[in-house]
Amino acid sequence: MQLAAVNGLLVLIPAAVFLGLRARAGELSGPFATVQAVELCAGAVNMVLLGRNLAAGLAMRARAPRRA
Repeated sequence: MQLAAVNGLLVLIPAAVFLGLRARAGELSGPFATVQAVELCAGAVNMVLLGRNLAAGLAMRARAPRRA
């Protein structure tokens, strides 16, 4: 989960700010598209990591002894 948090803090948030400022200024050039592609990839990585974390949590729950 630390990787998902670092990914969000160091990639997704700055990318969102950059893209928002560029879009507001109407500067939709090469760097905009590059940062947008990087943000898309980072978001996909986060989704995979969160999905794996969910699967691991469900597996842990299935192995836990049931209480009466």
